[in-house]
Amino acid sequence: MAGDSGTIDIRGPPSQADLNAHPMVVWYTGTQTATINGAEQTLLTNYLANGNGNLLVTGENIGADLDSTPFYTDVLKARLVNGNAGATAVQGVTGDPVSGAWASTQLTFSGSSPDAVNPLGAGSVPFYYVGSGQGAGVRSDYDSDSRVVYLGYNYLEGADSNRLNVVGSIVQWFDAKKAPVVGVQWPNGGETLMPGTSYKLTWSAKDVEIPSNGVDIYFTSDSSNPTWTLIASGEPNDGVFWWNPPAGIDSPLCLLKVVVRDGQGNAGQDLSNSEFTIGSPIITTFSVTLQPGLNLVSIPLVPIGSGITSVLSTIDPFYRAVWTYDPVANTWKTWHRGEPSNGLTSLDLRMGFWVDVTGSSSRLLTVQGVPPTSTPIGLVAGYNLVGFPSAQTTVTVGAVKAATGATMIVGFSGSASPGYTRVMADTEVLLAGNGYYLYVPVAATWTVTY
Repeated sequence: MAGDSGTIDIRGPPSQADLNAHPMVVWYTGTQTATINGAEQTLLTNYLANGNGNLLVTGENIGADLDSTPFYTDVLKARLVNGNAGATAVQGVTGDPVSGAWASTQLTFSGSSPDAVNPLGAGSVPFYYVGSGQGAGVRSDYDSDSRVVYLGYNYLEGADSNRLNVVGSIVQWFDAKKAPVVGVQWPNGGETLMPGTSYKLTWSAKDVEIPSNGVDIYFTSDSSNPTWTLIASGEPNDGVFWWNPPAGIDSPLCLLKVVVRDGQGNAGQDLSNSEFTIGSPIITTFSVTLQPGLNLVSIPLVPIGSGITSVLSTIDPFYRAVWTYDPVANTWKTWHRGEPSNGLTSLDLRMGFWVDVTGSSSRLLTVQGVPPTSTPIGLVAGYNLVGFPSAQTTVTVGAVKAATGATMIVGFSGSASPGYTRVMADTEVLLAGNGYYLYVPVAATWTVTY
């Protein structure tokens, strides 16, 4: 396929999708006088807005061509001072993260009409023209995860021996802005893996620089209380690792975690979207009947799939809202059908939660999962809305008070409108499937045995 030749653009600009796939773009205009047209300006602006993109623009005449355009002032953060700086060399700035290494070194470039510029907004000048002291470029943060370097001269051609190192310094400055964007691809939820069989773990990771040993891979067999076991460390970012799951694991609550470090030490990570299975676990089923209206509920199992719609799938679509209290943040977290979540996206065995059941009939909530051996529930001073992850039927309110220091335990009462709660007597027992408010004067941990 024929390529571009000189100023003749045979292939045309890349597509937006192609550009967005790259964490860094170099846009070089050389000595052209018609530098970056309107369509290309839009392409580059959208690339930066897409997230985690970095742009190096270099070439003379860009300021003379684009000065006062939104692209020049808002993206390149520059204002043209002189369309011909009359210089053949630039010099760095002491302490500048891009150019500081060349604060006492003249860097030569080719071309005949370099642009002298001033920075706008939060932009900074990384290089000055030798002789005039005018600004030769601008570096700036475009947004929270994208950076731009604009050099108003033709530096990528010529014979300066520092060119590679200068570009490398720009790359490192880009790289330092944000951690890698990581995505686990397989297993990503719902798969079954058997010990003794080799499987291809896959992921994607994008950043300006990811070293050849920048990837660590972990798994956990308990998504509700994860302890991460290392699968491999110091792997290349090739997106593939073959793994034989260890013997002795039978769990439907497994997750994969991939951690990727960039060249500046920033680490990004991703987990499987939902649980997958290793081995042949024994699955337990728990059911509780919910009445029309408000119900204070908990689940005594580690559910297979902790998302709200997964846990409550057997009563769908007969519920309109779910909410729980977060004592650490001192706020209610809610989920309403057809509306964005207000902080509540998943349910677990430690929490008590309210469910508003619609219709005039009772509904049987059935959840499949793994029974825990024991569950530690952290309690903060004040009220805590908790579950009872236990199959025991003889645990009294008095026993829980003695174990936690609680001075009051409040349970559900369908007839106690409008709050639908009541203070429980010490002789009453806690039961699986119900949620409870525990009031403790000081922080404590309640360990519930299944």
